[in-house]
Amino acid sequence: TGCNHIGDIDYRSGSIYVAIDGCGDGRAKVGVFKRESLSYQGASDLPGLSRVAAVAFNPVDDRLYALNRNLDALRVYGVHVSGTRLRASFMREVPLLTQHGERWRGQRNQGLKFSANGRAYVVFDHADFSKGGVYELEGDPGRQVTRDISMEHGRLEDLMTLAVGTAKPVMTGALS
Repeated sequence: TGCNHIGDIDYRSGSIYVAIDGCGDGRAKVGVFKRESLSYQGASDLPGLSRVAAVAFNPVDDRLYALNRNLDALRVYGVHVSGTRLRASFMREVPLLTQHGERWRGQRNQGLKFSANGRAYVVFDHADFSKGGVYELEGDPGRQVTRDISMEHGRLEDLMTLAVGTAKPVMTGALS
């Protein structure tokens, strides 16, 4: 693909989707790998993005969301797979807003994940988990950055529900 950076990943229907940027053509991409063999299946441009930190599927609307490097918006794409061909079609942009309705500017972002009920969470590079670093995005349109979730005295079931994407936690316990 002529690119030099693979970002955050997500899983859907037997395939692993990855954010790809640093491409010679100046366009961000989403790549797909087969889960069983980890074999590369191809990539598609993410129209309107030159850099992308993370991609994730929202289980509620089955759309691919891409987090831009400015962390001021989520771009929503429809993904069509035919054999080994992948195509991402831009659908809309969802601005990220503060609780005061202003465009939010986060730090350098690193990851995006949706819970089973469609809530989006973002993490940053170099996060100090004792002081927070995981942000919840709520509402649509104009998802609000509403809460910084501190990992101090966190619950394992919260993290596992977030990471695995199930409504019921697969593990429970306390973090120390």
